[in-house]
Amino acid sequence: MLYQLLGYIILRLRYPNTEEHKKILEEKYQGLYSDVALQPILKIVGFVFIIALTAMLIGVIYAAFTNDRAVL
Repeated sequence: MLYQLLGYIILRLRYPNTEEHKKILEEKYQGLYSDVALQPILKIVGFVFIIALTAMLIGVIYAAFTNDRAVL
């Protein structure tokens, strides 16, 4: 329910014209307002996940080169 409301608001802000709004909803999002809301949320989650993985990889490489003990 929250995703549907958020999706409706996002689509209304992007496309204030009612005809264009309905056309985009049907063509791009298969008529589901929840898909409209989930797309930006999943993009943000994916971006945070990639940043976290990159930070962990840099930390492991840094620890491998600065630690006197053999890591591998």
